[in-house]
Amino acid sequence: MLKPYLACLFALLFSIAVQSQNALHAQKVAVIQQVIKGYNQHDYAAMRQPWIGIAKLFVTKSKLKKEFENYHHKYGNLSIDTLISENKYVYVAKLKPSKINQPNVYLSFIFNEKAKLEGFGESYPVLAYKKKIIHTYTPQSFVEQMDSVILKKYLFSANQPFNGCLAVLDKGEIIYQKCNGFQDYSSKQSLNDTTVFELASVSKQFTALAILILEQKGLLKLSDTLQQFFPELPYSNISIENLLNHSSGLPDYETLLKKVWDKSQFAYNSDVVKLLAIHQPKSLFPSGEQFEYCNTGYVLLASIIEKVSKQSYQQFLEQHIFEPLQMKHTRVYNSRRTAKEKIENYAYGYVYSGYKNEYVLVDSLAQFNYVIYQDGITGDGTVNSCIKDLQIWEREIINPQVMSPLLFQKAFQNRTLKNGTPTNYGYGFFISGEEKLSYHTGGWPGYTSIVMNFLDQQKQIIILSNNYYTHFTRMADEIAEALLK
Repeated sequence: MLKPYLACLFALLFSIAVQSQNALHAQKVAVIQQVIKGYNQHDYAAMRQPWIGIAKLFVTKSKLKKEFENYHHKYGNLSIDTLISENKYVYVAKLKPSKINQPNVYLSFIFNEKAKLEGFGESYPVLAYKKKIIHTYTPQSFVEQMDSVILKKYLFSANQPFNGCLAVLDKGEIIYQKCNGFQDYSSKQSLNDTTVFELASVSKQFTALAILILEQKGLLKLSDTLQQFFPELPYSNISIENLLNHSSGLPDYETLLKKVWDKSQFAYNSDVVKLLAIHQPKSLFPSGEQFEYCNTGYVLLASIIEKVSKQSYQQFLEQHIFEPLQMKHTRVYNSRRTAKEKIENYAYGYVYSGYKNEYVLVDSLAQFNYVIYQDGITGDGTVNSCIKDLQIWEREIINPQVMSPLLFQKAFQNRTLKNGTPTNYGYGFFISGEEKLSYHTGGWPGYTSIVMNFLDQQKQIIILSNNYYTHFTRMADEIAEALLK
């Protein structure tokens, strides 16, 4: 695998916001095209040129040549098939190799606010999992394999140790589990399987399932329009389904908040609706015509849940999902800062400070002030959970006992755009058709998470980190490769 080059300690890998400024978007696309063109032409100076200045101290032409000559030998030239904007900082390129019988390649490109390249590396999905080749293994041999790879390579890495919990499941039962590090760096209190982490965008699957429950109860239709619930909004012809599968074209609410919101005040979902109604930022495209990952849509879905159910978003999830499944440690947690509420066994989010040469709470850094004023917003994130409860959830997905199997079947259908192009997204889940894989990543300052479910093989991977762990997709890939082979 390629070694991801990370030029900035605070490279912002969050699944949180779509870039709404077309000029910056065009710059990023041009950068990606330049890098791929340089790769194809063995022009490592061209590959190096778009990086931010400090990065060029580390990303030399000789390093690029060493990495990509071997890569080119394996894959040949690469052509861009699809570009997906995970958020305004991270773009994932699906690339087709020229060499026959090689799988698609996925590269993740990390940008700063000015569309300068800060890092790139292999992204997920990376592997061409061979679902038809299933080798048997004993739990002990798999544990030994995981210990030799995961412990040495990631958990106890001298460069950046993984601080978090991970679990590997077979048919919903844990066959490998590790928690490494601290839930609180100051107290040195250790993590465990009931330590609660911010799931960030992994929360979207619970928002989506809540909407499907309301549909099943006959309280709404997926064809209902956004303006039926919020007539004050200027966006017409956007359905609930468009919100669910990221084809709404809605503008990024975080960009709007950054421009106009009083940062001394906490923002809530109702504030997002008001600001969209007042300022009316333009749609990115007509609904249903493109896939563009959109947190705004999921914030509005949470508000629709509240309008229809007459309950808070938290109350509805607790009553219809968390309590019936006995997910005792899972909750919506958007009151840590707004209400100064503390919960037991909570993993606080940390990032590494090069200035202080230590991990510090995200709240202490000015560049992450949005984690404070956006603390009250729900739907696109703020579900918090732990390894033990997510095991229950993944087991329910593959063998529903409490919830209707039809809900999951609907959520896992790969949705298409108006022109028939698949989005590789269902309702709250990314869908990889080749591997029958549903998954979602989550990123928020101080936290990274990924939950993967290989539906046909009924194998699952859960990784939760509270020190903004850089290599979590790499680690997930290596675990998946060992698990499926």
